[in-house]
Amino acid sequence: MAKALPHSKQIAQELNQYLRDLQIECAAAAKSLPTSPSYRRIFKNSLACSAVLGSLARRELPLVRASRSIAARCSLLLACRQLSLAYVDLRRFIEMVVWVPYFREHRIQWAELLENPGQGFTRDPNFPISFCAHRELQWYVSYIKERLRKNPCAAIAGAVGVLSTAYCALSSHVHAATSASSGGKRYAPLDDVNEPRLRAYEHTQRAVLGSACIVIAGSCRNGLGKLDAVGRAWFDWLIGTGKAKQVRAESFGMV
Repeated sequence: MAKALPHSKQIAQELNQYLRDLQIECAAAAKSLPTSPSYRRIFKNSLACSAVLGSLARRELPLVRASRSIAARCSLLLACRQLSLAYVDLRRFIEMVVWVPYFREHRIQWAELLENPGQGFTRDPNFPISFCAHRELQWYVSYIKERLRKNPCAAIAGAVGVLSTAYCALSSHVHAATSASSGGKRYAPLDDVNEPRLRAYEHTQRAVLGSACIVIAGSCRNGLGKLDAVGRAWFDWLIGTGKAKQVRAESFGMV
């Protein structure tokens, strides 16, 4: 039976050919993407978010640095023609961002999450630490909303609403049915990254990254004060002129 399987030398040859083919495909994408207006905006969005979160990450939970890494990875995944994974990463990014306000104020629950990162949702309230550390996203969204009842901030409330809506929309990219729908097409481990698809991704990415910066800055003590001139310029650009004026016009923050 073993003789029916390819020899290890043949597998090694196929592996080398696979990597050569991958290099060719990625090189072709790297050559075409710089001329794409949508990809240039995607890269700029990632750059802006990375600059803002880099400043906000000082003396904060590792969640902020992890979120920054995902924001920077968007452009890389698209350059490797992994559009579906870029959507999945954007959804993971939202989860991390929404966790920040709760876990920065509940360090015991944060330690529990780190100790058991793969644990599913805890439904038993008789174990309050794990019950609070392993909940669905909406539970942490509700926590932010309740915090805002005592410290109202329209900019943060609006950003949380954007993230919550985007999370629901992005969930479709996690479900197997999304990939199964392409089963009738040719075998293709790489995604099509044409201009319309990049444009759709950029629209979602810009909204998510901008809202994330608002939520994280608002959850940090003197969050905007952590931003230097460059960081603040990127922050204002990413969230847009209207929201930047809103942030300046109100008492910004949850703490």
